[in-house]
Amino acid sequence: MASMEEMRQTAMTYYKTVPKHVKKLADEFFSAMDDNRDGKISLHEFAAFMSEQGYDAMNNQSFFDQINKNKSGNLDFEDVITLFYILKSGRPLCGGCRKLIEGLYFTCVKCYYENKSFCLHPKCFEGGKYVHHGHAEFLDNYALLQGQKGLMATPKPSKFSRFKGKKKAAFIALRTALVGSTVCSVIQIEIEIETEREMRKIVCGFDQGDKELSRVEIEAEKIEDGGRASGSRRG
Repeated sequence: MASMEEMRQTAMTYYKTVPKHVKKLADEFFSAMDDNRDGKISLHEFAAFMSEQGYDAMNNQSFFDQINKNKSGNLDFEDVITLFYILKSGRPLCGGCRKLIEGLYFTCVKCYYENKSFCLHPKCFEGGKYVHHGHAEFLDNYALLQGQKGLMATPKPSKFSRFKGKKKAAFIALRTALVGSTVCSVIQIEIEIETEREMRKIVCGFDQGDKELSRVEIEAEKIEDGGRASGSRRG
């Protein structure tokens, strides 16, 4: 499980290895926050910058204290580079306690597929310390990523079963049984693609359902029949 120190190390590794123009952006990020040019960022400077840039959810002392490694009350350069990494990598805040999530977290599946975000620390999720829209399906971020990889993967079909396989897949509900564990509980959640039309889009890239699938199959059969006829003539 990642910690703030691991995030700091990751951020500095990126800073040391990225191209010069990206490194310059990170330097400018620090300079833009350092109003009085004293080489450190006060809580006041931090709050003004975060408000100006629209990072309202992270504009609080609790988050400031999380990234302030030496607890001096001022952010140094590495603290700010860590902040830069957190913002650019999309690290989430917990929807329960509102703190930055440093490691594994649970996310609302329905919100995720609606391009929204609602994430929870494992302890907040396990203890029910949150208010959400009544959605009941949550997965940890690793399980969700594996589910996405499964959706995106397209196995290479054989020559003669290519279109048959696609049609079959278009009518099979995708079921992913994923198990996520917290300190004292095991959670099993099943995700199902709700409509055949959405599955057709994923598998074939068509919006017109059976009509388009049938058209493709007919054309494919013509091509294959033509190939077999040509082969017979050569023989």
